[in-house]
Amino acid sequence: MHKKTSTSRLRTSVETTKQFRQLIVNSLGKMKDAHTAQVAFEELKELMRIHVNNTERMNTLLSIFAEQNEHMGLIQRKEGMKLFGVMGEVFESSLFPFIPKIIAICQKRVEDPQLHTSVSDSLGIMTHHIFKQADPSEKIKQLSVIVEQFLDIMRQGSKNVQIGSGMCLTRVIQNSPIETLTAVLEPLTNSLLELTQNSSLKCNTQVLETLISLVLAVEYEFEPYAHNFVPVLIDAMQNIKEWTTRKMAIDVVYTFAAFLPNAIAADVESIVTVLKERKADKVKHVREAAHEALAKINEGRSTDPASNVISVEESKQSMEGKSIFKGPANPNFFKAVPKSNTLN
Repeated sequence: MHKKTSTSRLRTSVETTKQFRQLIVNSLGKMKDAHTAQVAFEELKELMRIHVNNTERMNTLLSIFAEQNEHMGLIQRKEGMKLFGVMGEVFESSLFPFIPKIIAICQKRVEDPQLHTSVSDSLGIMTHHIFKQADPSEKIKQLSVIVEQFLDIMRQGSKNVQIGSGMCLTRVIQNSPIETLTAVLEPLTNSLLELTQNSSLKCNTQVLETLISLVLAVEYEFEPYAHNFVPVLIDAMQNIKEWTTRKMAIDVVYTFAAFLPNAIAADVESIVTVLKERKADKVKHVREAAHEALAKINEGRSTDPASNVISVEESKQSMEGKSIFKGPANPNFFKAVPKSNTLN
């Protein structure tokens, strides 16, 4: 009875911005309690579908989200970040003109490291939905805008903002159509390479995670670019103090060895030398990653000693069930979005 009454109330005429704002604020307030959070999401989804029918309403909605988040507790803020995924589900490609504003809100939110996962996961789900029905040329245009905005933030932001934005970029790539990623592959790859050489970069681990996501998405399309990253990876494995970055660099090497062995064949001896050094790393996770990467390289050598080639089928089978990073990814590896959010 309560649900029917609530839905009926949401369908009533909302003539003024003040009335619309009050309905949104009332629903957001229900996120304070875990028992009413789901009701809040259903109400907000219904409000979006019924009452957000022009640019003014959409801008008002985004402004309310930004304002309210400042005054919420941690749990409420985490729940509130899921709304961008809901907006993607409701508006799909109609959300394109408002993406820069959404990213700006997310940039503010990721100043808090406790929100990094919530923000990036929600943006990943949003990305999945907004690209579903869009025209191919529009997908390319919009993905380029999204990627460049996050790259700009990563070039200039504080450490927390860089890390959070890097996580967001990873989720965007994991949830973008493969053919769209392929279309922007060259400029995206060049930007990632340039970013690794930026002296002000404080999110090396996240950039390397993004690189893994990109390779897993486009696979052999990445082969012409892989060799350019080898010096970066060797330097990271040898010289970066943060163990998470050393491990992520090794994970990139593992990914290259599994999918693009020909691309690193010329540098394989140098890579092996550094990996052997890392087998004595003081951090267990790094030692284990080095061992696995060496095993993968040796597997390739035993498959074809003359060329270090691993067959396509073998490389795919060897990766099944393995997760180098956390989070959704493109088909053939992991689901595009969590099962509870997947639509037909």
